[in-house]
Formats: sequence, C-alpha cells, structure tokens
Amino acid sequence: MRLVLEERKFPVEKLSLFASGRSAGRAYKFNGEKIAVRELKEDSFLGIDIALFSAGDEVSARFAPLAVRQGTIVIDNCKYFRMDPQVPLVVPEVNPDDLKWHKGLIANPNCSTIQMVVALKPIYDEVGIERVIVATYQSVSGTPWTTILPTLISWVTPLTITLSNIGSTSFISVPSPGTKEDLTKIFTL
Repeated sequence: MRLVLEERKFPVEKLSLFASGRSAGRAYKFNGEKIAVRELKEDSFLGIDIALFSAGDEVSARFAPLAVRQGTIVIDNCKYFRMDPQVPLVVPEVNPDDLKWHKGLIANPNCSTIQMVVALKPIYDEVGIERVIVATYQSVSGTPWTTILPTLISWVTPLTITLSNIGSTSFISVPSPGTKEDLTKIFTL
C-alpha cells in the first residue's frame, strides 16, 4: 500500500507506519524519506486522517473502531467488516457513491471479487447482467499452517493394501471433504 501511495502521488502530508511490537523499529522509505514503524497502540490514531488497515481480522476488530472514535477514516482490507450492513463494501471503479454513507469505516472485498466486478461493471452498465456463477480456487498460502494443518490431517487416513505377488504397500488416502466417499485420491508413500 505504501508503494502504491507513492507511485500514485497520493497527497500525504505525513505517513505513519504501525505494526506489532515485533516489527516496531523497522524503517521503510516513502518519497525518499525513511519512516520508522511504531508499535500499534490504542492512541495511535490521534491526529491521523486516514488509516489503511491490512493486518488481519483480529487487529481490525480491535483497532478499527478505536481509530474511528478518534476521528480517523479507516479503509479496511481484511474480511472482518465485509458483511456488516453498516459498513460500505466499496470498489471505487464500481460503486464509488457508497463512500458517501460511510460512518468512518470502509471495507473492500477480496482480490478475486474486486477483479471480477471491475470487469463486469461495463457489461452491466451496457446490457445488464441477470446472473453470474463464480467458482474461485484460492491458495491457502496466506493461511498460517497452524490453522490449516488440523484440517489437512483430518483428511488423511493411513491405509495398507496387500497386493498378490507384490506384498504390502503403504498408501495415504485422502477423502474428499464434505462427501461420504472414503477415497478420492491415493498417493503412494
């Protein structure tokens, strides 16, 4: 976000960078100036006009309302506020008028949704759209292993198959999640 602000020459009088205590003290360049990261605290938003959040649901849930109460407009990049009817879900190229009714907090959809609606908007404006069916297959690489590992392990079942004239071979069977099929893929160990 910092680089996009710089690239687009967004009118920033003063940029403040906040993160967890682990990242405090690191420095990043913005418009040729090195800016030190400060630890995010409850009073961090005093005097801040706009805050761009991209630190995850837990941070947004705790600090976005605090920032709004301190007079800061928050644009949140995580999913926490996306389904809140009191928070506009905005893609500027598609529904900029929804910015008019924000109460200090603005959410944006996820990346695949943003790209899709930007592409669909001109079609909708020209001829209308009755229905769109979408399937996305997104990576779990942004998810911490501690979150997904229990699910992955629950899908794996040890299996030993004895084949005539070959002997015993060990396999891992991976049942399809959400179905009653025992085996959908078999991987040789």
